[in-house]
Amino acid sequence: MAAFAVEHYGRLDVLHNNVGVGAGGNTVTVSLDDWNRLLQTNLTSAMLCCRACIPRMRASGGGSIINVSSTAG
Repeated sequence: MAAFAVEHYGRLDVLHNNVGVGAGGNTVTVSLDDWNRLLQTNLTSAMLCCRACIPRMRASGGGSIINVSSTAG
């Protein structure tokens, strides 16, 4: 995605991570699989996108990253 943006538009200025899933239950009842899925989706995916985009943004002088996470958004 980051390479595509630079190839087709010449630079990468904005990354908008819009993620949000919930896990059923609460701290006592949520399954470990559901908890791990929540972390992978809500946190790890955003970090990986930032990791791919930040070097390209720096190379072109900067950019903006917007992180949004909500199951109601």
